[in-house]
Amino acid sequence: MNTTRERSLQDIIEEHGGIRNIDYDKAEAIADKHSKPQVEALRKEFKSIDSDLDRQYQKKIDEKKKNLVPPGRVAIEKDGKIFSIPVKQLPKALKQGYKKV
Repeated sequence: MNTTRERSLQDIIEEHGGIRNIDYDKAEAIADKHSKPQVEALRKEFKSIDSDLDRQYQKKIDEKKKNLVPPGRVAIEKDGKIFSIPVKQLPKALKQGYKKV
């Protein structure tokens, strides 16, 4: 997104014959206006990617829970690794930085 905006800014400056021929603030405003549709499209694409990653992560968690967590145990996570511990040990694990999955 930043690259798109910067390219647009450079294009505007070049169209006006260089930085000495246009006020920088005005060039930025014009560049923002010109790059806005592209930036918005990129923002939507990033949100889509983020949502896909969240779904993939949740699917992985659900699969691990199904295979890893027998009755009386709870799944926890730290540093991307998922463990199963007895429910009684959960408070201690949370204090040590583990997260309940």
